[in-house]
Order: sequence, then structure tokens, then C-alpha cells
Amino acid sequence: MFARWYAQMASFVNAGFTIERAVETATGLGAEKRDGLLQRLRAGDSLEQSIERGAPWIPDLDRQLIAAGEACGRLPEMFRRLADKHEERVGAGRRALMAALYPLAVAHFAVLAFPIKIAVIDGDLAGYAWTVFQVLVPGWVLGLGFFWAVRRQLRPAVVLLDLLPWVGGYRRARALADLAFVLEAQVVAGISLDIAWLQAVLAAGDRRLEPVAIAVADTVQRGEPVSVAITGRRELPPPFEAFWTNGEETGRLDESLKQLHRHFVEIASRKLVIASLVYPKVLFALIAIWVAIQILSFYAGYFRQFEEFM
Repeated sequence: MFARWYAQMASFVNAGFTIERAVETATGLGAEKRDGLLQRLRAGDSLEQSIERGAPWIPDLDRQLIAAGEACGRLPEMFRRLADKHEERVGAGRRALMAALYPLAVAHFAVLAFPIKIAVIDGDLAGYAWTVFQVLVPGWVLGLGFFWAVRRQLRPAVVLLDLLPWVGGYRRARALADLAFVLEAQVVAGISLDIAWLQAVLAAGDRRLEPVAIAVADTVQRGEPVSVAITGRRELPPPFEAFWTNGEETGRLDESLKQLHRHFVEIASRKLVIASLVYPKVLFALIAIWVAIQILSFYAGYFRQFEEFM
């Protein structure tokens, strides 16, 4: 929804449409959302005020960037950047979902197949259904609870994800890509670097970066360049420091941040691809071992009964 709407708003505003007419013309929003925003615009509010009062559905970070773009006269460019950001987010979410489907399907197949002997050999369909129920329902509850905890950024869930090989690397690279993207947008909008870093770190959602933002804010307020604060920081990988310092020295900080964003997006994509290949295979191998043990156990019991009978 957001990617399409922001892209159309960028085109219409760039073509000379007023904000009110652009909102009326752009598609992708429901009628209720569009009318709430239009009502505030027609009442004479600025775009920032209209979003604040009539569009609570717009994310906080997007509101800040739109307000910055309006203030510095670069609103179409800010809309385009937001469209790219949300399009990239949708693509990453889709890839993550597709990567999770196969291991989930394998796990469900194992749960359904393992107790099949209860129904086939013993003829106890109720017992089979109860056995499956005892495994699937707690599994669904735990899975949904973990998903909710991740969405709410609860620390135990976040720490667990960060400890997983490749998944933790993906999350780290994704956070750095978001940091670079938001910083680039803030720099283009002319926002003070101390505020830009604080907002960008909040948008990245990685609490490990918060000390860096605090150090940058202190450094900027002392009148020193940001590179002084980020040099040698263990929270930032060497490429981030190198690109930022180069952009700061050459006066092309926005270009350096754009390259940083692409760099970490590529790393995050590679990590996600590896995770989507490795974890299903590991899960499948564990299930295969489990099934083999159950088969051996079954035949061991069968032969034991046969010996007792003889």
C-alpha cells in the first residue's frame, strides 16, 4: 500500500499538483484513510499537520521524513525515497515468508506422519487426532507468541534471533541498511546530524546502535565532525566508518550513504538466501533421523513381541 501511494504522490507533486489534488488522485489508500487526510488539508492545515491529525496510519518515521521534505522543498524526492524503502521492505518480507514456508511444511508433515501407526495399525482415529492435537496446538501457540514478541521487539525474542547463524547476520545487515537509508534521507532534507542519527537509530530498531547515536549527538554538539564519534566503534562495521568518512571529506555524504544502503541490502539478501537454504535442510535431516529412530524402534518392538510369542 505505502510503496504504491508514495510513488504516485511523488509523480503528482513533481508534476505540479497541489498536495490536496495529489491525495485525491493517488490510488492505493482506502476511502476512509484518504478522506481523513483530505479533510485536514481542506481545513487549511499544512501537510505535516494534516498527517499528524488526520493520518495516524502513516508510520512515525515516514511522518518525520515527509515533514522534513516539505520544510526543505524536496517533497517529491522524499516521497520517492519512501516508496523505494517500502517496496524494498515488502520484497524482503516476501522472501522471508517464502523461506519459512518449506520448513513449516516439513515440520507439519512430520507431526502428521509420525503417529500414523496409531490410526493405521491400532485403528484408533481418536487417539491419532489427540496425539496430533497435543503437538500442533502448543507449536502454533509458541510460534504465534514468538512472532508477536519479535514484532513488539521484546528483548528475549530479539536476542534469540540474533544468536541464530545467518538469521542474526541478516537482521544486523538489515538494520545497518535502514540506518544508512534514513540518514541519507535526513541529510538530503537538511536535518541536523545529531537529530538525524538519533532518529535513524530508532528507525533501524537495533538497540546496539543506540550508544553510537548518543556519542554522535555529543560530538556534533561540540562542533566536531561525526567521523570522530564513529571511528573505531565496535557497533559499526569498518565499511560504514570508511564510507561515512569519505562522504564527509568529499562533501558527498548523501552519495556515500546511498552506496552504504545498497551494500548492506546486498549483504542482508545473501544472508537470507543462505538461511533459506540451510535451515530447511537441517530441519529435514533432523526429521529424517527422528523418523528413522521411530522405524527402528517399531521393528525392535515387533521382533521382541515375535520372540516372546515363539
